[in-house]
Amino acid sequence: MTAWFNCTAEEWCENEDWNHKIDWDSRFSLQNWIEQLGAACAPRSAIGALGSSYFLGWVVSLLFVSRLADKYGRRDFFLGGMVV
Repeated sequence: MTAWFNCTAEEWCENEDWNHKIDWDSRFSLQNWIEQLGAACAPRSAIGALGSSYFLGWVVSLLFVSRLADKYGRRDFFLGGMVV
């Protein structure tokens, strides 16, 4: 039987005696990137940067892809974007 209790992030990360392994077969687990990347004890800014990098990629690509599409034709860039 597993004991469930609330704890803070500091308690979770500092206590090496606790079992930090998540049972993915349990109906209560949610498999996500935080566990896969080992970011459970990472600073909040690092986790925020992970989520923001997706949108940063959109912004950076929109700065030059739209101009190239106007210059060389939209069809190839559209198909390339769909593949990516």
